[in-house]
Amino acid sequence: MSTGKSTVGKLVAEQLKRRFVDMDTIIERQSGMSIKRIFAAYSEPYFRAMEKGLVRDLVEESNLVIATGGGALIDKESRELALQHAFVVCLMTSPEQIEQRLRESDARPLASSWRIIYDKRLPIYQSFEHQIDTTNKLPETVAQELIALWQNA
Repeated sequence: MSTGKSTVGKLVAEQLKRRFVDMDTIIERQSGMSIKRIFAAYSEPYFRAMEKGLVRDLVEESNLVIATGGGALIDKESRELALQHAFVVCLMTSPEQIEQRLRESDARPLASSWRIIYDKRLPIYQSFEHQIDTTNKLPETVAQELIALWQNA
């Protein structure tokens, strides 16, 4: 949450001349509701099921740059699919930076409990082979780091 996935993903897609896909945007478009509204009307498990189905669909496509939601790859099956079919990079940032960025937006349904979620998900995030720390970095810098990481993998 708030690590720069969508912002950096767009920049990477532009530079690599690939299609950018933001999973949250697709889910909102398909459901006709904001993520916050989906959580309120149907629950987090309902949203996670939508997310899981979308991961299955997207890994079948090629030449994409995908910004997942912060919890999309917490699901073991989704994580394994992504790791088998894509180059996965985990963007991390400091808890202080997350808190600062979350203050700027009220559209995130889990923002009030972000620290609990962060602590719970951290071991999975840390398990990803490819990671970039976005703390106090410009999105353009992170995009260049990500492209270099991908090219050297």
